[in-house]
This record gives sequence, structure tokens and C-alpha cells, in this order.
Amino acid sequence: MVEHSERRESVRVPMTFQVATTDGQWVACAGDLSINGLRLQDLSPFRFMPLTIVSLQLPDELQPRRVQAVIKRYFIAEHAVHAAAIFEGLDFDTEVAIARCIDAYSA
Repeated sequence: MVEHSERRESVRVPMTFQVATTDGQWVACAGDLSINGLRLQDLSPFRFMPLTIVSLQLPDELQPRRVQAVIKRYFIAEHAVHAAAIFEGLDFDTEVAIARCIDAYSA
């Protein structure tokens, strides 16, 4: 049986991230940001470690923030491999900044 319902209840903000590869390169990756993590589109599981660094540019901030994310699962959608990741070890300031970004997007 195919599940069509939305798994997450939080708002998702579409954006482009920079994701660190296993060889230390930064790769631009489209996806979306949520309060607990992110979804990365068209991400090859062979180029990324399960624990990776993601650089995200939040609106109204001059510098991008680098955060740790744990890729929890890969899945196929729209004929590409996507990844679902959760944040790990966010400091309070970054949590608040992400919440503000999501709140502004949903308003």
C-alpha cells in the first residue's frame, strides 16, 4: 500500500544548501528546511557521509550557518534519490534563527 499522507506536520521552506562531500568539496543541493532537519534533493548516497556538514543561508543573515546533519534515510522520488536528514547539536541561536525563517515563510 502506498502512503500519500504528509509525514511531517511542520512547514517546509524551499532553499538551496551547500553540502560537504566525503572528499571535502561543497555541492549545491536543492531541498527544503524544516524545524527538525532538511530534505535534500538528488543527492548521491556515495558522495556523502551519514554525518555531514550543511551550509544554509537564512534570509536576513549576512553569513551562512554551518550545521551538522545526520542523513537518516535515502528515498526515491521524482526519479531521483533524495535524503532526509535531522540536525545534530544545534546551538540555541541557530535553532531560533531557523524557527524565525520558518515562521516568516509561513506568514
